[in-house]
Amino acid sequence: MPLTDSMAGYELFLKLANDCREGREIPLGALLAGMPHPEPVLLDEVGKMEAAGLLTRPATRAGTIAYVPTPQFLALLRQFSAQFGSQSILRDQQLLVVAQDGPMHDFAVTLYDNFYDLGWLYLHNFGTACFLLSSLVARVATAHGYRARIESCDVEIAKGQGRYLLGAQGHAKAGQIDGHTVCILEECMLVDFGLGNVRRNYRCDFPWALACGYQPEAAMLGGIALASGETVIWKNDWQSPGAEAKLVRDAPHLDTLYQQYHARFG
Repeated sequence: MPLTDSMAGYELFLKLANDCREGREIPLGALLAGMPHPEPVLLDEVGKMEAAGLLTRPATRAGTIAYVPTPQFLALLRQFSAQFGSQSILRDQQLLVVAQDGPMHDFAVTLYDNFYDLGWLYLHNFGTACFLLSSLVARVATAHGYRARIESCDVEIAKGQGRYLLGAQGHAKAGQIDGHTVCILEECMLVDFGLGNVRRNYRCDFPWALACGYQPEAAMLGGIALASGETVIWKNDWQSPGAEAKLVRDAPHLDTLYQQYHARFG
């Protein structure tokens, strides 16, 4: 893929791939919205794509800048999609489900595939928004007939003497709140699709999603050992005072987002 040698260029390509499906013009403001990179960096990447013939500016209203992907971009996107779809190993790298229950395992995989197809797991959409993603998992799972609830927790990722903490008390960055949430299905499976901050701040090739048996014991909810040597443990030894309020703030968006899911997958 040309012009994707930087993370900003790669994520811009993915956002364009997601936003151009409707075939409409993409206003510059909408194109840049939610991207985790400085605006000058993104404008530089947009300029490179325009110069390479991947984007064009149609005639628009005065004062409005918008872009349309060119046939060259769409051909590249088709090639990318065909190549990506043929390499199931990519999903194996992004998702790990450790569950003894076959139907629950299959449902977690289907859920991941559908969320991925909607673009919800990308960093520029909801990939780092654990509160919203756990709510979406619960909303969709309930519609499929599963019992689902949200559990407030934090995550410890350990390898050797090193530790990375997600949602731990006092670790929130500016504009964030402490805490993490996951979805518990049928009181037997823990599903965590909100691991984008781990990819962003710890290791960029960390799994996009994890699911394992829900086995509450003392302060631990469950755990997974990764092939890369890390141990991932979900704990509820501390409850974020801001978690409930954040879930309430996200609630008005759930029906609209679920309608997108239902329209695509029924």
